[in-house]
Amino acid sequence: MSEKLELAGKDFYAAIQAVMRFPAVGSFEGAGLIHLEVVETSLVVTRQGIALSVASVPIASGSLKLCAVDEKQISGFSSLCAEAARVVIESGEEIKFRCRGRETTAPKAKGIEYRMPTLAKKQRIKGSAELAERINYLAALALEDDTRPEVSCVMLRGDGRAAAVNQRMMAVFDLAKEVPRAALPIQLAKVFQADDSFEFNNELTLLHSGCAIHCMPSPAKALKDFPLDLVDAYAQLPRSLVAVCRGEDLARVVGECDMVLGQLAKTALVLTVTVKGGKLQISSENGAARFRAVIACPGKTLEGATIKLPAEEMTRLSEFIAKELQVKLYLDKKNGASFLTLDIGSVAFPSYR
Repeated sequence: MSEKLELAGKDFYAAIQAVMRFPAVGSFEGAGLIHLEVVETSLVVTRQGIALSVASVPIASGSLKLCAVDEKQISGFSSLCAEAARVVIESGEEIKFRCRGRETTAPKAKGIEYRMPTLAKKQRIKGSAELAERINYLAALALEDDTRPEVSCVMLRGDGRAAAVNQRMMAVFDLAKEVPRAALPIQLAKVFQADDSFEFNNELTLLHSGCAIHCMPSPAKALKDFPLDLVDAYAQLPRSLVAVCRGEDLARVVGECDMVLGQLAKTALVLTVTVKGGKLQISSENGAARFRAVIACPGKTLEGATIKLPAEEMTRLSEFIAKELQVKLYLDKKNGASFLTLDIGSVAFPSYR
């Protein structure tokens, strides 16, 4: 017996793209498939990748029993439907999708009934533009380090700050609002947006985003083993002020260096920052290619001091640096660590060479 349903093209597109947000992982029953089902007056779209994703959008009419289709085919077709007034889905021995004179027919597979878990003793974080921007940055920082995946996360400290680390730097940012202590999975944290929200407990973390909910295991081990003691120890190291510069000037030079040298052979570029004549000389090399720039430093400087910073991390950080009226650069001469302090927090580069 055939079934038919209709819904708005923008809703169909939003639901399919929402569940395709995270990559697939491994081979298992249901892998590579998107599962479709009408529940009451909504089309429920489900996919299991690194996260379990469930999207729900309203339908105009019709019904559809649980079935599944190839995710690549339907994801591609959904992009044709974003501006369509309606999408028609017909299900028989095969499943057919139609919009604006376009049509695709796909083999129909057996659907799997995934259900989004309900969390007990949960806590919740509502998004904001500032919170999303800072959590996204910290997640990207943490993603650079795969040496200890069990503790790789964005660590919400429970005191209005969040921390992340990789092999070359550590960062602690103010979050502009009080949030409970939690370890956020970096894959969810990286896509967190201003209108999204998190629900979590020690077992699971849910990201509510648009028409979809995404679920991943909470990195519970990180709550115990994340190196907060090390982060705090670096924050207490004695240091000397090297220079104070305008954030806009420093961010511009970092971007220019990346534009000139970053397009050449892929190597880990190092920014060498030296105080000379009351100004900051910033230089880098990529093979035989060199870049050098000079920026002004209002106020006191530590003449002759030199610090070395990883260019890739500085490039990623430059979006925050550019917003700062002043950025302070520090050096711990004994341990070789370098520090930048911003209004929103601080970053440390442990003995970078």
